Amino acid sequence: MKNRTKGVCALVIGVLAAALAGCGGGGGNGSTGSTGTSGGSSQATGYVLFATDLNSGSIAAFTTAAPVAGQALAAHIVKSREGGKGIVYDALHDDLYAIRIANFLPAVTIDVFAHASRMTTDAAPTRTIQVTGLADLQNSMALDTTRDELWIGGVGSQVANKPGRLVVLAHASTLSGSVAPTRDVVDLPTFSTFAHDRTRDVLYLAGGGGIVHGVYVFANASTLVSGTPPTRTIDSVDGTGTALMSVDEQRDILYVPDVFNGLGIVHGASTVTPTTASVPFPIAAPCQTAAVDSTHDRLYIGAYTDAYVFDNASTLKSGSSLPGVTVHADGASIYSFAF
Repeated sequence: MKNRTKGVCALVIGVLAAALAGCGGGGGNGSTGSTGTSGGSSQATGYVLFATDLNSGSIAAFTTAAPVAGQALAAHIVKSREGGKGIVYDALHDDLYAIRIANFLPAVTIDVFAHASRMTTDAAPTRTIQVTGLADLQNSMALDTTRDELWIGGVGSQVANKPGRLVVLAHASTLSGSVAPTRDVVDLPTFSTFAHDRTRDVLYLAGGGGIVHGVYVFANASTLVSGTPPTRTIDSVDGTGTALMSVDEQRDILYVPDVFNGLGIVHGASTVTPTTASVPFPIAAPCQTAAVDSTHDRLYIGAYTDAYVFDNASTLKSGSSLPGVTVHADGASIYSFAF
């Protein structure tokens, strides 16, 4: 076993959350979601890409899912505060979900913005969801529109070695106000990010600092109960410095960005014999978040002040070169993507 007790606190110093609207594919939390994002047909006719800077809490919006290189985040700001950590987009209902930026709230607060594709400057949330009994350190979120469920998890990298917790909220599209989790899975390994492969019902956990394994793998994620040990681990990638990872459900590829070791790519992630590759990133702007659009084989990477877009992501291999920086923001830290 590997000991990855590194100084991960720097990982959470300023982050950016982004949501890609209108593509209808899956992304990293989530998360993010990878976040995690929804399927379904998009109603978007305007904005198809959202990006937020956690340092300022701002949300930027773009009218293309693959902007040309050299974009400035500041030129696209539509909301200037409380942008959120994890962000996910419900393409079916055109709703944008954002975990609110706040310190030590008694409950996780999620703002939901209706008509996200036509979001106006400094729009107020249409709904606000407060998850009772869940502290505000969670930063990874995923949305499953097939089951109408919102998944939230991660303890925040600043709380190394604290047991992981994952909650599931049913009827996500209509939730509002104070709600209790429908499912509450505790006593998991420490993690700050998760990715759920809905096709194979496999859950991946990583990040959080002080962990022994790179990625923890759990089968039968939709029925996972508290204290369940991992089915297996993936140690060929380093998930210690991972803020948000993402899984390509169509191709069974897991993307694990790590601020210490670059982008880890795990082919056949759900199998017992996965293969891995690694793409290096500049030391000055290491990668920390990922979200993959399975439908278009497109990968989005957050690397602090820079964001990258990789087309034909499934062809990436060890030593692949980076494209030009797509979005840049001085003093920012690029975080989650969704679409």
